[in-house]
Amino acid sequence: MRNELKVLGFSLNQRAEITKGKKFGLTQEQINLYAKPEFNQKQMEVIRQGLEQGLSREQILVYANPKFDSKQMEVIRLSFESGLTYNNIKIYARPNVFDGNQMYKIFKGFDEMLSTEQVMLYAKPEYDFLQMEAIRLGIKSGLSKEQIEFYAQPEVFNGEQMLEIYEGFKSKLNLEKIKFFANHEYNGEKMKELRKGFENGLNWDQIRLCASIKTDFLQIREIRKGFEEGLSWEQVALYANTKFSYMQMNLIRTLLKTLPTEQVRTFAKTDYNYLQMLEFEKGFEQGLTFEQVKEYANPEYNFVNMMLRRKMILLGKKEK
Repeated sequence: MRNELKVLGFSLNQRAEITKGKKFGLTQEQINLYAKPEFNQKQMEVIRQGLEQGLSREQILVYANPKFDSKQMEVIRLSFESGLTYNNIKIYARPNVFDGNQMYKIFKGFDEMLSTEQVMLYAKPEYDFLQMEAIRLGIKSGLSKEQIEFYAQPEVFNGEQMLEIYEGFKSKLNLEKIKFFANHEYNGEKMKELRKGFENGLNWDQIRLCASIKTDFLQIREIRKGFEEGLSWEQVALYANTKFSYMQMNLIRTLLKTLPTEQVRTFAKTDYNYLQMLEFEKGFEQGLTFEQVKEYANPEYNFVNMMLRRKMILLGKKEK
């Protein structure tokens, strides 16, 4: 009864954590390590899990501190369970310095057998967790110190950008190419499309055309894929226009695979929206000829009118 009274004042979820500890067979002394109102249910859970995994009282006390949120606690618990020493763990078990995601990236370095010297290259609060990841991957992949220093500039590149530059070095792109797409004004997605273009053999003129698209990386992707699929400059130029959405670009690129360029030119106009263009593609898929599709290729027709005219032409074909 006395023990039951101790849980009064706890929420239902907190009480559940205490009950789980008892059912597992934890001693009252162990339960007392987390049965405290200053811990929320998630924090209690992480402490309880550590006890159930056989962590010592001293190990538990390293993270049984309300200053750590449950994510931070979980990383420290995982660290002890993975066999890391306290000397390693104390580098990142600093609740007001590193958040849980940062702590996990530092732990991961030690867990992958990086040296303390190597881990300390990125175990710095000025790096967010994605920036830490880019540096850790660079070390793990054997990039040179100069290569890592090129992108490990948190005041210049964000985490997504750093990861793309890392991927460029990993792919053995030369520094000239990496410097071209490692422009801090390009977001990570744009860098990725330019990097893939270099990796897949696009020439400099083709890459520059891709880079001329200012914001929409999905538009860049359509241009890149066109070149990679063997479309000519003239063909790609038909849709390399930012007035087209990436979906319109995709439709034009698809039509260029099966139709003569001059025929596609008839439909590759900014006068048509995506839904209208889709009616052209459907017509060809259903076996209509170029002349038949042209019958309803009028920008003054909305896509519903186009659809009705397309179906009338198909019906006429069947009747014949």
